Amino acid sequence: MVCLKWHWLLLHCLDKNDAMDPNRCEDFFMNNWPIFEKITEKVVSAHATEIFDLGCGPGQPALLIAKTLSNARVHATDV
Repeated sequence: MVCLKWHWLLLHCLDKNDAMDPNRCEDFFMNNWPIFEKITEKVVSAHATEIFDLGCGPGQPALLIAKTLSNARVHATDV
C-alpha cells in the first residue's frame, strides 16, 4: 500500500480569498509534472497494488498513477 498526501502543495492553488483557483491549480500541476512523474516511477517500482492519494485536489497525480498501474486500485479523495 502506498499513501500520498498533497494537501500542503495545493496551498499554491488558492487565491487571495482562500478559494481554489482552477487556473492557478492547473498551472501548478503542469509546472510540477516532472515531480509527479518521479513519484509515479517510485510507486511503480514499489509494485504497489493499492494507492491512497489523500488531499488529491483535481486528481492529476492519481490519474497518472491509475493509467500507469492499470491493475492497481487507486483511491483519491480531497476535503
